[in-house]
Amino acid sequence: SKRRNGLLKKAYELSVLCDAEVAVIVFSGTGKLSEFASSSMMRRILEKHRQVVEGSQSIKPTSQDVVEYWRHEATRLKHQLGVVQETQRHMLGESLETLTYRDLQKLESKLNGALNQVRGRKNQIISERLVYLQEKEDLLNAENIMMRAKLAEIMAGGVPLMSQSMQDPAARESFLNESSTQPNPPIMKNQNGEETNLQLGLELFPTTSFGDGAST
Repeated sequence: SKRRNGLLKKAYELSVLCDAEVAVIVFSGTGKLSEFASSSMMRRILEKHRQVVEGSQSIKPTSQDVVEYWRHEATRLKHQLGVVQETQRHMLGESLETLTYRDLQKLESKLNGALNQVRGRKNQIISERLVYLQEKEDLLNAENIMMRAKLAEIMAGGVPLMSQSMQDPAARESFLNESSTQPNPPIMKNQNGEETNLQLGLELFPTTSFGDGAST
């Protein structure tokens, strides 16, 4: 086609103007071959190209090149380590004399961000602890109500049916759920006028740890 002929013509002009060996190979959409070689020996140009490519791939770095590479890497890592150590000193409030006003503003912004993260984590731990204590308080209150009702039944001379029914886990859970919404029973007294209500204490500050390992 016209464009293919134009390409081959440009290759010829390039070989003449630059005094270079030029080879062009073109396959059309139908598989038709068109080629141009400035020296009229396409095979010789292709062989030279193959030798150059294989030669460049077979070149291996010498021991001196390897030593120079690792020397450069050691210098780069040493510089990075110095930058990290200097930044750490700045975060601790040390060696601030070399910082400009803009550098101090950036450092202040970083410290404020880190402080906000610390405070957020601390508030999260406190919230988790409060939820844990609230659940424990609800459980102890339910058990306290159950024990008061059982004691009142015994003091009244009734049959302690609860001791049998509470052996069933499902019945016990149902009783605890119902008791948690009922008011406390009246205070009972024995024959000597002493209060017989059973009080269960809640340990507000447990010694065991929970959450992410924080202890009180």
